[in-house]
Amino acid sequence: MTRFSLTTSAFSFTALVLGSIVHRSCSAAKSALPKDKASLPPPRNASEWDKFKEGTLQLRQEPLLRNMALVTFLLWTVFTVVDFSFNKVMKDTYPDKNVLIAFLGGFRGIAGFLCLVIQVFLTSTLISRLGVGTTIAFHPFYLTLSTLWMTLSFGYTSVYAAKLGGHVLLYTFQDSSFQLLYSPVPLERRARIRGFIDGYIKPLSMAAAGVLLLLGTRYLQLRQIAMIGLVLAFAWLAVSLTTKKGYIRALLQNLQADSPALRQAAATALAKLQDPSSFRPRAAPRRGEGLSAGRAHLL
Repeated sequence: MTRFSLTTSAFSFTALVLGSIVHRSCSAAKSALPKDKASLPPPRNASEWDKFKEGTLQLRQEPLLRNMALVTFLLWTVFTVVDFSFNKVMKDTYPDKNVLIAFLGGFRGIAGFLCLVIQVFLTSTLISRLGVGTTIAFHPFYLTLSTLWMTLSFGYTSVYAAKLGGHVLLYTFQDSSFQLLYSPVPLERRARIRGFIDGYIKPLSMAAAGVLLLLGTRYLQLRQIAMIGLVLAFAWLAVSLTTKKGYIRALLQNLQADSPALRQAAATALAKLQDPSSFRPRAAPRRGEGLSAGRAHLL
């Protein structure tokens, strides 16, 4: 009887141990299985503040992106100042509403025609020949001269010239050159950077220009507002002239990228920065060649 009891107890203990092992194994296997998407907690969407902080951090880390943000900010600030001066002068010149509407229609027609001609026959050719680092400065250079003219001799002619030339250059050389500056940015980041610049920097610049004009119309004359536009246009020109350096630096960094397509695109873009007469197609440098190979190729 005692022997039978011992045997029964041994079997019970063994069954308990085996059952515990099987239970743990099943639990581990179950936890290893992928969970149903419906059972997972919804992903946390990044807030607008988080997106703003992320974009600001990238601007601080990359000179090219920082220059692009500054160009955008200064561009739309100067554009708003010139646009305000143009509207003010034209309303005073054409007090009749119908005459003013007819004038503005003709002005936009002339500006649109000039944009079409320049975009078709000049923009691509000059960007290819001079490089994006040079053509990005066309617009601020013109507005620096035109706002200087407005400051020295504020009137119908100077304001008309500033508005017409600024409008035409904005939608030809400036827009095309600025979009090409995104080319060194990897595709997986390009949309976020473009969204940050267009969604935060551009509205911020217009808000700053609005505050400037609100205060300027109360305490300053139109000539003095044009002088502020001149200072901002000169700062914009200075930033644009340094953009080429950041653009080349970004391309050189792309020579060490993991993506062969990104390395090839960087090598092609760097080759186009050379004198066209000395251009010789060559394969993209291998990743191990480093930045020195890219600099040697550029020189």
